[in-house]
Amino acid sequence: MSNTYEIRAFNQKGNCYSVRTFGNEKEALISFDKICNKMQGYYDVCKENDLTTSFLAADYQLVAYNEAMTWLEEIKTWEPA
Repeated sequence: MSNTYEIRAFNQKGNCYSVRTFGNEKEALISFDKICNKMQGYYDVCKENDLTTSFLAADYQLVAYNEAMTWLEEIKTWEPA
């Protein structure tokens, strides 16, 4: 039984607004790291220029699940530094 991997983006209120699905962990991890690095860059630019960050994702979560699971396995999370 293989897992499905999802990267979930959450807004400032904690609501999930985006889900990206992957068939294998390697692709999901690579994509997660790229997204988080870009997002941290956006936060840094906003802070340097005294701009609001309310329109950016507040955090990302990488989870895994399969048909036999009744829960999500959290693999990684990211919040801006």
